[in-house]
Amino acid sequence: SDGRIVTMPTLQLTRAAELGAELHATLRTLPGGSLFVNEFGALAEAVCRQIEDRPTLELCAEVGGRVSALSALASCLVEPKVDPRIIHAARHWGAYIGLTDDIRDLEADIASGNPSCLSVSENPTRLRIEAQKLAALHFAAAYELLPEAGRAKLTARHVLSTDSAPALLAL
Repeated sequence: SDGRIVTMPTLQLTRAAELGAELHATLRTLPGGSLFVNEFGALAEAVCRQIEDRPTLELCAEVGGRVSALSALASCLVEPKVDPRIIHAARHWGAYIGLTDDIRDLEADIASGNPSCLSVSENPTRLRIEAQKLAALHFAAAYELLPEAGRAKLTARHVLSTDSAPALLAL
């Protein structure tokens, strides 16, 4: 050993990095794998910025959007021809879900000391209103990008409600 103390988290992170490199190499060989890997890389960068910096609404929305886009891009691993509008809709939908979740959990996050993009704000109530507006914009953008069949599944009950989560769970 070089004199450094190796802790369990260090070993876990090292193994995770090795597995990540193996997965990255494998995914790149699949049809559409580069799209998936690139989106995953962008997600990882956004998460790192969220951890290192003070989280902003835009950054929280980006992380949620990229997680959702990964789900949409999973089909690219076998069929690389995915309509880009679906990927953009997934990003907006994920941003909407992420912001809505932070809004819904705000009081519990403050009470428990759990940091979120809203709970760390000096004025969480004002920021909550901004988050509601931003979430509504992402919802509208996702709606506009979806084909008619996808739009039919989204109704007024999905519009942001700060006191209830059933709209999110109904999807």
